[in-house]
Amino acid sequence: MAIHEAGHAVAGFLLNEPFLYVTTVQNQGTAQPRLAGHVAFDDGGYDVNGVSTPEECQRIERMIMILLAGEHAQRLLYRQFMVPALDDHSLAKHAQYDTRQIMLYATSLARYGGWPSDMTLIRSTLQTRLDELVAGERYWNLVERLAGVVMGGRTLTWNEATAVLRSS
Repeated sequence: MAIHEAGHAVAGFLLNEPFLYVTTVQNQGTAQPRLAGHVAFDDGGYDVNGVSTPEECQRIERMIMILLAGEHAQRLLYRQFMVPALDDHSLAKHAQYDTRQIMLYATSLARYGGWPSDMTLIRSTLQTRLDELVAGERYWNLVERLAGVVMGGRTLTWNEATAVLRSS
């Protein structure tokens, strides 16, 4: 879970899209406690059903890339430790919230941002942009560093997380 959330947070850092906090929390409400996580962004009162300005559309594009970065970091983890990669369905199931948010944002881009209404095209185009942004070892090193700090239920603010990332 820490790798997934760190993937989002590092993408936010690289895209200069500040978040409120990144956290992994232990869910005590189940028979076997599990870790869950979250990176909280200030949406500024944005309404996905309202008309978007060009600036809002650019932010939506960045937010979709950030949402995709959690799955991307998980894939890198699987490759790093030579664990067979999960299929796309398993990754999507693990990141259901991310997938729902991507759909909402992509729908908004299609309605108001001049994008075609093909959700697969929007996602794949922004995935390609993300792949270009996170190519190379730097991204993975930052993800590992941040995941190591938030692992086990720790929460970091934007300032705390960026201090960790800048010290790497």
